[in-house]
Amino acid sequence: MTTRTGRSAPGTTRRAQLTAIAATLFARDGYHNVTVGDIAAAAGLSGPAIYRHFPGKQAILAEVVRSGFDEMARALAADLATTTDPADRLRTTYRDLASFVIRRPEFGVMWRREHRHLAPTDAADLAHRMTAASTATVTEILRLRPTLPAPDAELLSWAALSILGSISDHGVRLPRAAFEELLASMAMDAVSTEFDPDEANNRPQSPPISEGRREQILTAAARLFWDRGYHAVTLEEIGAAAGIAGPSIYSHFTGKTDLLQTITERIGDRLRLTLVAEGAEVGGGDGVGDSGVEPSRTAFANSDTSAAGAPEGSGLADGAGTDRSATAEAASTDNLQAGTAALTNSAPTASFAADAPGSALADSSGAAVPTAATGSALADSAAACLSAEANSADKTGGSAGSAGPALADSAALSSAAAQAALTTLVTRYIATVLASRDLVAAYFTEGHNLPDRDRAETRRFQRVYTAHWAGLLAAARPGMSAAEVRIRVLAAFAVVNDTVRTRRLIDRGGLPGRLRALMLAVLLTPVCRARDVNRR
Repeated sequence: MTTRTGRSAPGTTRRAQLTAIAATLFARDGYHNVTVGDIAAAAGLSGPAIYRHFPGKQAILAEVVRSGFDEMARALAADLATTTDPADRLRTTYRDLASFVIRRPEFGVMWRREHRHLAPTDAADLAHRMTAASTATVTEILRLRPTLPAPDAELLSWAALSILGSISDHGVRLPRAAFEELLASMAMDAVSTEFDPDEANNRPQSPPISEGRREQILTAAARLFWDRGYHAVTLEEIGAAAGIAGPSIYSHFTGKTDLLQTITERIGDRLRLTLVAEGAEVGGGDGVGDSGVEPSRTAFANSDTSAAGAPEGSGLADGAGTDRSATAEAASTDNLQAGTAALTNSAPTASFAADAPGSALADSSGAAVPTAATGSALADSAAACLSAEANSADKTGGSAGSAGPALADSAALSSAAAQAALTTLVTRYIATVLASRDLVAAYFTEGHNLPDRDRAETRRFQRVYTAHWAGLLAAARPGMSAAEVRIRVLAAFAVVNDTVRTRRLIDRGGLPGRLRALMLAVLLTPVCRARDVNRR
């Protein structure tokens, strides 16, 4: 059902109005799930009237992406001409880019997900524009940090852009000035991140080799969905990539929808295991546990906003552009508490249980990580923090997008213990995503094509999973508001998830440790700065 998005402001052209409406619909429902008729109906036009402005839907998509990059390019050009100080230039740039993504939050979805559906000439133009924007920020980062290796500067630039684009994945908002400052500060934290030189030769673990025909089909489908999009791939092409005839797939899956559902279930199972202390052994931030066993056999056994929630965007979140009020958050808190506790206390599913070593974890500094006995306390603490904030906001009439009162301190978990647990959770998450990257990329870019019931269930899990992270961060940094906590968690997810979908970055040395440092930089900004931002 199409939602009418309203009329354009005075002076806005019909073409610009149609572009804005299409961008909203593409971000929410996915390019292939939106028709020219849907766009026309939302604009109050007949379908044929659109063809007076665009030759077709693909041309509308091109205009959506092109107009966004044009606006970004204008901001970059103006900011880089303002001062000779590289830190000031970068901060001004990120502040203005933050202003842009706040005005046009759907743009993050467009360049992450929908560019695959552009005509070849438009896709080439997009690639050129994206490269130009990235090159400009990489150059500024190298001016700020002249001894930094160029590949590290590229990774930092990408991380900063991912942080800015992460707001496409959720509807949590702050007052505009505070929101711009927060996003710019997180981007600057990312580009200031120091990497451990000892991790230079540490490469991500290769995805597990699929054993069995079913696994080979699933792996082939995930890679094709990632490369070309769910709707553009046929069963015959999946079969050919798996080395079988297309119709043979029906011996293992009922069709493409079943394949996508299975991909979603796999990633959900693997992310659940990051919350189960006895389900994995990951150490040192390098993707390999102390036992030397690859995480593909320990953390998640053998098996991606993207924008609306994790499947439709780069983060694990609520629906893209869906603004949840404090009342709605409070109403769902009881379910989140129960769900988080259940996730933390649950054993791995049968398909993974055989590979779980059952040992306690340690972070790279050797700090003890909570075992299964403390899992319930961690989950209850996380949910209690969210419950306190939601109930407080509800009583005061605040909204999920406002700074609001700070999250209550957890009685069950000290700040230091929460930070240690969060650090370990970061390590597990990165190991899981890197070792499952084809499945993750397909999950994050094609989840919006799931049937409604599966989409709803996936989003429910995402809310619970995000709530666990948010509860730990709230306990680790009690000066942060509920809104900032969620924004930081989802931005940290985006840094990893966007990198996984960028092949030129994925196989470089030291990536697990570098992503770990970046996620922690985004999450654990000093409390004093967080309080200053929230007071603005």
